[in-house]
Amino acid sequence: MDLFKLLGNETRRNMIKVLMKGSFYMSSLAKELNVPTPVVFKHLRKLELAGIIEREKMGNVHILRIKEGAVKKLKLAFDILEEPLLIEVGKNTTLLDALKRVPGIKVWKNKDGQTETTVDGKSGDYVYEINGKMPNEPIDKFVIARDVEIELKRLVPVFGKKIVIKMR
Repeated sequence: MDLFKLLGNETRRNMIKVLMKGSFYMSSLAKELNVPTPVVFKHLRKLELAGIIEREKMGNVHILRIKEGAVKKLKLAFDILEEPLLIEVGKNTTLLDALKRVPGIKVWKNKDGQTETTVDGKSGDYVYEINGKMPNEPIDKFVIARDVEIELKRLVPVFGKKIVIKMR
């Protein structure tokens, strides 16, 4: 199947976007995308056949990840398909104030003074990059002095099992 035809489906695009951040259990991916697991399975089969996603079975659990060779091709395709949002701000505007103007993004300070962010309805911890690099300043202190490209990245928690090993 043609890559652009595969990416023409929103569910498959969203699956790929999530999996580009790391491996997911099939059920966790379904929960992240807010779709039933059988829907993920249907699209997974097409993405597997196209050589984009690989699946590792561990008993009843399926771990999904982007195939290593597909990452570069996918990033290029997404860059072609998705144009960045463009906003204009005045000189010396903070990144926090600029992001408050972007549709779909809500950024605020909570009662503890911590910055909270929601992007397209998804709350969570986000990091940001300026022109591909992580700055040292927090979002409310970074002053925009020239044209920049901002990328927000949502941090996805990884759950594991804690094991204590004692020496005899």
